[in-house]
Amino acid sequence: MEGGSVPAILCIGGLDPSGRAGILADAEAVREAGGRALCVAAAITVQTSRGVRGFTALSPRLVAAQVEALVADERPAAVKLGMLGTPAVAASLARILGGLPLPIVVDPVLAASGGEPLFSGPPSGYAPLLALSPVLTPNLLEARALSGAGSAAGPVLLARRLLSRGASAVIVKGGHLSGPTSPDWVLDATGARCLPGRRLAARARGTGCRFASSLATRLAAGESLLAAARFAKIAVRRYLVQGGRSEHTPPCRCGGGKPPPSGGAGSDAAAAGP
Repeated sequence: MEGGSVPAILCIGGLDPSGRAGILADAEAVREAGGRALCVAAAITVQTSRGVRGFTALSPRLVAAQVEALVADERPAAVKLGMLGTPAVAASLARILGGLPLPIVVDPVLAASGGEPLFSGPPSGYAPLLALSPVLTPNLLEARALSGAGSAAGPVLLARRLLSRGASAVIVKGGHLSGPTSPDWVLDATGARCLPGRRLAARARGTGCRFASSLATRLAAGESLLAAARFAKIAVRRYLVQGGRSEHTPPCRCGGGKPPPSGGAGSDAAAAGP
């Protein structure tokens, strides 16, 4: 980010009409992290605040056309990918984004928090995107599915397997861990670091979207991986403490935002407090 300008973040994912998840949630999170969202729909979902009823993936050609048009008009400072719907869309985006030397964050959405499938293919359908050396932000269940590891594998082992498959960094979110704490694990070539947090009873949809979008925005602003991950964890905690509602409405109005106050946080399925 040069001269204090607001970074544009290209957010590619599903459209959730309720605004609780998907690219509308991305836009909220990007704004609150100090960026401006450029949103591309990869799938249209049938959702309410209570859950998912179904989805239709858009054609790879239509998704690609949206991305190419936006990139030709304005160079984004980072890319965040979420729900893609099909392996064909993932492969198409890998080809397009491969020529853009900028931070790429992949939130590998396979299913909704209620368990409803949101990807019509095997987890390996996300593999072409790993060739882009992205920052990968799976929850524990997604990390197990993508790595092929069993249920006994812990976050650090899962992250190491995903690093070996091409990711430049992996953040395994701890919301699905049992117990009173909800740590996130951050791994890259320099080693493994834990972001601790105390679990909260609060629950909300879209926490994974918000975490990855906040992370991408802070990486675009020049922050280190660890600092950006801490920011994203705090942002998600604040969202959950507020009952799953953003401070900014409507969610699709993007612009500069103020960072959340410091403190511990958690993400994905359940929150963690300081």
